Amino acid sequence: MRNVNYLLMLFFLAMCPVLAAAEPETATLNPVADGFIREQDGTGIFHVQYAEIKNAVNYSREGYFDFDLHEVLIDTKSAKLELFVSKFSSGTEISLDVYGAYGNYCGDGLTWESRVPDDQMEYQSSIDINKTEHTGVYVAWDVSEFIKKAVEAGENKVAFIVRAQSSASMIQLATVESDNKPMLTLSTVESDIPVEPELSIQAASLFTDNMVLQRDEEVKVWGTGLPSSLVELFFDGTKEGETTCDADGNWEIQMTARPADNATAHVLTIKSGEEQVEFQNVVLGDVWLAAGQSNMAFQVKSVLDEQLTDAMADCDYPNLRYYDVAKVVNGGALVEGKDKPWTASAPTSIETWSAIAFFFAREIHQTQNVPIGIIGCSNGGATADAFISEEAYAADPKLDAAKCPEESGLYQYYKSPSSLFNRMVKKLTGYGIKGVIWYQGESNASYANNYETIFKGLINDWRNQWNKPALPFLFVQLPAYTPSGDNGATWAEIREAQLNTWQTTENTGMAVTMELGEYDNIHPASKAPAAHRLALYARAEVYGETGFDYKSPTYQSMEIKNGNEAWLSFNNLTSPLTAQKEISEFELCGEDFIYYPAVAEIVGEQVKLTSESVTAPVAARYAWANATTISLFSEAGLPLSPFRTMKPQKASMEGEIPFEEIKNVYASKSYPGREPIYAINGAGLTESGGHEATANGKAWQSNGVGFPMFFKIELNQPQQIDAMHIWNFNWSENYLGRGVKEVDIYVSESDDDLSGIEYDDTRWTKVSTIEVNMADGTNEYMGERFELEEIATPVKWFGLNILSRHIEESGNYAGISEIKLFKKEIATSVEALPTESGKAYGIAGGMIVNAESAPVHIYSIDGICHFSGQVDGEKNIPLKRGIYIVKIGNESTFKTIVL
Repeated sequence: MRNVNYLLMLFFLAMCPVLAAAEPETATLNPVADGFIREQDGTGIFHVQYAEIKNAVNYSREGYFDFDLHEVLIDTKSAKLELFVSKFSSGTEISLDVYGAYGNYCGDGLTWESRVPDDQMEYQSSIDINKTEHTGVYVAWDVSEFIKKAVEAGENKVAFIVRAQSSASMIQLATVESDNKPMLTLSTVESDIPVEPELSIQAASLFTDNMVLQRDEEVKVWGTGLPSSLVELFFDGTKEGETTCDADGNWEIQMTARPADNATAHVLTIKSGEEQVEFQNVVLGDVWLAAGQSNMAFQVKSVLDEQLTDAMADCDYPNLRYYDVAKVVNGGALVEGKDKPWTASAPTSIETWSAIAFFFAREIHQTQNVPIGIIGCSNGGATADAFISEEAYAADPKLDAAKCPEESGLYQYYKSPSSLFNRMVKKLTGYGIKGVIWYQGESNASYANNYETIFKGLINDWRNQWNKPALPFLFVQLPAYTPSGDNGATWAEIREAQLNTWQTTENTGMAVTMELGEYDNIHPASKAPAAHRLALYARAEVYGETGFDYKSPTYQSMEIKNGNEAWLSFNNLTSPLTAQKEISEFELCGEDFIYYPAVAEIVGEQVKLTSESVTAPVAARYAWANATTISLFSEAGLPLSPFRTMKPQKASMEGEIPFEEIKNVYASKSYPGREPIYAINGAGLTESGGHEATANGKAWQSNGVGFPMFFKIELNQPQQIDAMHIWNFNWSENYLGRGVKEVDIYVSESDDDLSGIEYDDTRWTKVSTIEVNMADGTNEYMGERFELEEIATPVKWFGLNILSRHIEESGNYAGISEIKLFKKEIATSVEALPTESGKAYGIAGGMIVNAESAPVHIYSIDGICHFSGQVDGEKNIPLKRGIYIVKIGNESTFKTIVL
């Protein structure tokens, strides 16, 4: 960006004749003492060879440099502070602000708590420093006005404080103890450090030199200026439009659509009154938004050696450019740094680019012969929920109910719903883009059951935000990885949600990457193949190329032959699948849903499965695990997506009060990250109605408050509650004792806010005391149901007064995994089975089966057979409460009944 008025001023001054003047005098001072203070432990560190500078919550460091002006005898007209950049300890860019203060401060008494208050220091100036240009050199700040005022006031002792603007980077500046000592240079002539004046007219941060504007569509340019001032927009000198700033100083102008012409000398000019800003080297092409979490942020410099060698050898593309949105949280700290402006692809720039984005963009640039711009918008550890707007949640009750809970502490900035949309995405939404590439899902594994809803909601939201209903959205399916403490298949469930999203959402594409994962590393270093698969999809679907395969094979259907053979058919095949190793990832199950390894044989474009342990297959699955190998690929080398042919039917509990009808939930002080909402939103329930046993945050747990402790549910409308199902605290064996034991149940019809009202208040009525059994620590744990016939009328509030837990020990932590309330007697969730075979339905204390001389089999969800025999007519089969799988006759159909 060029401030044209400022450049003209410099040119004028340079052309003026130099007047004769006296020989200038200078004086150079070194600090009498220097060092830095550190926030994390509050200490001051002095007599070292460098001062560390950083700005991140709880980890900040500030430099102090004390000078003595007693010996200065010259008539000071200017002064500059020069500091030597020793190295970047982390990161590659940082902005340093210098402040001046009267007095000397370095010494044992200076700590983080006793540092100079903000109102006793005076801001001087700021410098943007990067690792490439500034490491090993001096950088200078103009401190002339401050020194002149200090001399006039008779202040002979001064200090300069160096602070960083929010950034993940940390820099080391040399101190007086080093060979490259800090210098305060005073002079009898005016400062030679140019200071560019601040303009009132500004464009949004995305508009910089070297930017790529989206071709073939109108381009919105926007920014701020003085309220009611006139703003004009020019492109290569041709006026595109004008507007008047609104009362808040905001303005926007639409620019005419233009094709890509591969020119590199376009100039975008903004004028307002006497002020003018120019953006140089602007090109028209295709802009792609690259978003997600840490695997999208994963930098080129960290990929496999052979991929890095390839990238560095083939990256000199002036019309391939990158803009990086500043992360919100990085390196375990909150940062609020500046976006990195548009830069062209070159060996000196791409190391810190997103690797996925670089390899994708390079292939598109090479094959389409148009300028390509990438906007990097990723934050490590982010949930998909964080990238969705508040408006989207408000407009879609299903999406709103599926979102993850609000987080606290540092997590709130990148995991809570809408947190990253507000800080990173919202400012981009006016900028024209061709499409989106996305790599995320890892941080949603704890909420895998809801991911399909959340992911589809995000895609729809972004299409609305950019006003492009068909905006291409290409994404990476998660690779193999074994999450710590996860004994289930949450990553497999995320992959299934991604597969379903691809297959049911228009203008989306998915790159299968299972074999690219590293079991013990959530950040696999092989990124080029994943980017290539995304690029293939873009080349075919977005750019219209033909003549190559670009879709991974996916499961289509299963047919049972000869009673024990499962024949699988697939989509996206132009030739038979090929096995790159022995096929070992298929499994089969019968009606008990217990899976066994299967023998696989490729027969034409199908795969035949058999298993000695499964004589009557019901379902099959492939590579269904967090981390496993894969063996089957298309002829083009694209892997078959992991899949399962059937999801176990999730236990449906008739009469359940849905989460949407619950207004709020309150509890005694909660352990961080284990909020009370977790115990009522159903997130922890498995598809079979069990509850996750891993320590994954899907439970409420108190934070050491003594007994009794409370748990209160507020309903939107009064409900007639007849029963409660409760799943106790179900971590691993070491924590099962924290499950609640003796519990009093209270209700209230009051419309008052009772969240903070004790149970001895007259508005509460005690209806029952129950004792809850301890959980068993498995995923199949089914919890318990309690009938509540004592509740005679509809109630607005339902409360638990927790009196004890199962193992009494210090700490008094207690937890509940899940609670469900019911409005009426629960008998069955089953529809009638095929009429030619019979039907079954639940009753109190058992099940009624009606059949005409047909075999009947009833299994509990754990595979135990409870009835097997011939039924002719109606039969009452006594059963305890639980979930049962029922099969009547020789039909392949079966149903799940909840008693």
